[in-house]
Amino acid sequence: MKVIFAFILLSLLAFFGCNQKPEEAGKGVIVTVNNSKLTKSELEANIQDGTSKEDSLIVAENYIRSWVQDILMYDVAKQNVADKAEIEKLVENYRRSLIIYRYQEQLVQEKVSKTISQEEISKYYKENINNFDLDVPLVKGILLKIPINAPQINYVREWYKSKKQQDIEKLDKYIVKNAVSYDDFHERWIDWNIIKDKLPNNNLDVNILEKKFIELQDSSFCYFLNIQSFLLPGSTEPEEYAENYIREILVNQKKANFLKNMENDLYENALKKGKIKFQN
Repeated sequence: MKVIFAFILLSLLAFFGCNQKPEEAGKGVIVTVNNSKLTKSELEANIQDGTSKEDSLIVAENYIRSWVQDILMYDVAKQNVADKAEIEKLVENYRRSLIIYRYQEQLVQEKVSKTISQEEISKYYKENINNFDLDVPLVKGILLKIPINAPQINYVREWYKSKKQQDIEKLDKYIVKNAVSYDDFHERWIDWNIIKDKLPNNNLDVNILEKKFIELQDSSFCYFLNIQSFLLPGSTEPEEYAENYIREILVNQKKANFLKNMENDLYENALKKGKIKFQN
């Protein structure tokens, strides 16, 4: 059995078929159980990018075996289960509920989310300002990651601190040619922990933010961090950082009334058009 799974996976990775009938090969079918077919694309979707061939083989073998067993069990159960009518009723009820839910969510996104104005967000923020205390540090600034042997690195030490337009332009040109990565968050607040995880020492104390200009290095790279603004836990969360959260709250507040009005309108329209008939 392992030989079969290995053959299937190697064929998959090599992008050629697995002894399939011509009509099945065109669809990428790699396993057939009764009338059910497992396709190459479905198997590939369950193997993460970057997984080694050895690990991919294990994942593929486990997935295929599980898929086959599931199909076999379903076929047996389908023939022998006693309360088929009740199951069909439950399935239909679930299907109806799922379709209604998806449609309602679609309508909310189209009709409610897009109607939330910046004025409403600001009004909610101001009225509930005491509820917006930060539990994480926030920062604004830039972070450069440059190879330790990059040319003119001493100039970078000056440019990344400067506010002069000519120095900013020089740094921009240098970044294009030499930087491994460049994070520019000087116009938006970002969680300090996200930035800290990109540094070689991610155990830095939050008090280091007071230094404003931070330079670190490991065996391969230099890291230049310019902290232009920061807020510590316990500070008031900025409105721009809280905006998405507030928008979600406002959408949920309007959602119930919107859906209720929609249901009432559907009912009244159906009643007027004679779609609803009450039996005496």
